[in-house]
Amino acid sequence: MKRILVPTDFSVFAQNALHVAAHIVRKTNGEIFLLNVNEVSSQNAPLAGFYIDKTVEEQYLQLLTASVQRALDEILKSPELADVKINTLIEVGSLTSKINEVAQRIEADLIVMGTKGASGLEEVLVGSNTERVVRTASVPVLTINQAVEKGAFHKIAFATTLKSDQLVGFKRLAEFQKIFNSKVFLLYLNNPAGFSNDQEMQARYQELVKESGLENTELVTSSTLDEQQAIMRFADEIDADLIVMATHQRQGLWHFLVGSLTEDVVNHSHKPVLSISIKKVESKVLA
Repeated sequence: MKRILVPTDFSVFAQNALHVAAHIVRKTNGEIFLLNVNEVSSQNAPLAGFYIDKTVEEQYLQLLTASVQRALDEILKSPELADVKINTLIEVGSLTSKINEVAQRIEADLIVMGTKGASGLEEVLVGSNTERVVRTASVPVLTINQAVEKGAFHKIAFATTLKSDQLVGFKRLAEFQKIFNSKVFLLYLNNPAGFSNDQEMQARYQELVKESGLENTELVTSSTLDEQQAIMRFADEIDADLIVMATHQRQGLWHFLVGSLTEDVVNHSHKPVLSISIKKVESKVLA
């Protein structure tokens, strides 16, 4: 994880994410790309029939960009970030699409975002910006809700179905584990239709661990109808520093009807959540 993209809106949540990203790149000798996306200018398109002086519009955008750049430069002056290589980027457009576009352009290994979550009507109708990035990003997304002490991830809770498509998540997690020398607790939410017996489940678990290169793991099973609560309760019970979710990134009508367990956890967990895409088209493995 040598190239980490950190979107910022200069909030305390974004600040928490930046400090976690800084801790990661210190361990990998990597660099951070600190991105601010200006959505305001892109949304202020003129109405048909109304003339807007392009010179005035360009001057306004230049002033706004200069102001954002000064704010980014102030962040770089922080003594806590003095030993970290940080590149600043300013983009104009839709937040989610620009984050994904920049992530591909700089060949990011990871996106680290702050989140305040979403709940109630906001969650149902709008969702959060972070949630939309989790749903669409081709690279893993680490969401940070609260300040993380030294960014350490010694205990990891990984919710898994142990199905074959989970191997992508296992491999990416193995790379993350090597950086932090973590212990991984795999939580299998027991599905009656999943495995015929415990021996079959254990065999599949061992197979995935071997193929992925994961080390220092422990398998725990749970029977529940409320998967979201089971995951967060388990993470609290083992005092996990991180929750990992492998997601199919459902979109459109399928997402509306079925929803996403990963996004639910991202929205409601106070712990950091690493979301890993396991779409059929596999993107590059963390390096």
